[in-house]
Amino acid sequence: MASVPSKIFAALMCGAMLVGLPLIGVAARGGDIAPYLELPPITRHVVHAGYNGGAFILIGLLDLVMLAGIVFLFRQSKKRAKPRYPRACGLLPFWGWWALALTFAGWLLAWTRFAWFAPLQAHTFCIPWIGYILFINALCQMRSGHSLMSEAPRRFLVLFPASAIFWWFFEYLNRFVQNWYYINAQDYSPVGYTVLASLAFSTVLPAVLSTYRLL
Repeated sequence: MASVPSKIFAALMCGAMLVGLPLIGVAARGGDIAPYLELPPITRHVVHAGYNGGAFILIGLLDLVMLAGIVFLFRQSKKRAKPRYPRACGLLPFWGWWALALTFAGWLLAWTRFAWFAPLQAHTFCIPWIGYILFINALCQMRSGHSLMSEAPRRFLVLFPASAIFWWFFEYLNRFVQNWYYINAQDYSPVGYTVLASLAFSTVLPAVLSTYRLL
């Protein structure tokens, strides 16, 4: 088992490679690296290629093949693996119902256009995701008596800031590939954008790992 210093060193090396290697690539082709060092790393002026039917069909077929492989591996592992926890088959915890209500309320506020809610319309991203994360943990609690929240609550909470850092790396790498961009990001100050984006990014790992536990 690796020691704590070696894990820290590996994490630092990984971070240095994620940041440094794309910059080396830009410099190697004679480009200017200064635009890629902007903080926060907001992707702007994206010009995407036009639609290509053949490429769409090819990528769609590859996606179907990968999906079939994932389903096959999941079914095979399910046959071989012993359940980690006995099936509890209890009732949904009371906070699971509150989480479900929060999820639906968040979706309602995010996808409707209430005039009285217009000033806060752009800040609803986290509401349904927080509700989803709590609800999935409630389902895990009901099915097995265990969940990420109940087993290691401190580690579960650490997932949120870790997730924000994790996704900021994706935002940085997106400056080079420009796969996506955010509309009206320029309306926020750098500090305001960083805070609001970090809150949204903080839900990624808790949602993914909670769903993984449920599966």
